[in-house]
Amino acid sequence: MDAMSQIECFDCGKPLGDHVPFCPYCGKRHVRLDSVETGPNSVWRKEPPKPEPPKPEPPKPEPPKPEPPKPEPPKPEPPQSSRSSTSKWKWGWFPVLLVASAVGWWFGRPPSVPAPASPTVKAANMAQSQPKKQLPRPTVESAPPAKVEPPMPQSESELSTEPSLYSGSTSVPNIRTGDRWILQTQDLNNPQWSNTTERIVTDVGTDGITVTSRNTKSNYTRVLTFTPQWSLIAEREPSGKGAHYSPPMRYFDFPLEQGRTWQEQVRKSKTDGGVERIYDIAGEVLDWEKVDVPAGTFDAVKVLLHIEVRENGELISQSTDTSWYAPRAKRSVKTEEVSLDVRSGQESRRSIALIEYSISK
Repeated sequence: MDAMSQIECFDCGKPLGDHVPFCPYCGKRHVRLDSVETGPNSVWRKEPPKPEPPKPEPPKPEPPKPEPPKPEPPKPEPPQSSRSSTSKWKWGWFPVLLVASAVGWWFGRPPSVPAPASPTVKAANMAQSQPKKQLPRPTVESAPPAKVEPPMPQSESELSTEPSLYSGSTSVPNIRTGDRWILQTQDLNNPQWSNTTERIVTDVGTDGITVTSRNTKSNYTRVLTFTPQWSLIAEREPSGKGAHYSPPMRYFDFPLEQGRTWQEQVRKSKTDGGVERIYDIAGEVLDWEKVDVPAGTFDAVKVLLHIEVRENGELISQSTDTSWYAPRAKRSVKTEEVSLDVRSGQESRRSIALIEYSISK
């Protein structure tokens, strides 16, 4: 048997002999094809496997039956209040028992016997039973209204820098370099004319207080020297001319106390040798008032000055100056001047008011 005609096992591939129904190697059965004759060239085929009997399918598991609902455990009841059923029954009968005991006590109490009244009580009862006599009312005369006296003047140490209305007195102001005031002068005879002046403290020294007075329209500037009490010592013009006042002209006499008065005579000497003038001054401190000016409302003390001016012994003018000095502004905030020219008989009136200021405390 050659290699071409050799029959091989369909399973293991081993060569098989002719007419061999079984493979000697793997034991598989081979069946000869019906269309091929027997002989050395016969063809063997693999016997088809016998169909295996169907395996019984395992029984499908039945779906689980729904379990019956479990009974829920009883919920714990909330704790009963302190008033239990027993206490409800107990207190339900309590009002009945209380009413019954009260009724029994009322009907079972012994009758009360009034105690004999004392002579004092009898007399009081008789007095109450008798009608009262109406006594005539005494006529009372109305008392006169109490007189309000002004407060007593205070000492200088008890004064504050900003006294309230009707305070007793005010002390010397504390002037400092840089203090500034702007004043407006109005001619009451000619209302169309007005003048604005700016005054600034440029120096505070032992010789006095130096103040520049500048006209804001024309820029004309004078230099004034005062004492710490605002008494005028000297004045100097831009040209160098000026005047000196001896003693210094006192516009105020500190401390300013209501009723305070002063008098003095001041000599004005010009530096260029001109005619001297004599000022006779009489001052008086009046009471405190509220003053309204463009710079604000101030508590101010009213000061009155009477001034007579003479040249070579001749009276040339008379004037009355009314000023309101405000400690908060460190100077007068309002002035009204009435002046009479004795020679011509002409009267002039003007007012000065503070419109702006900035000072150091």
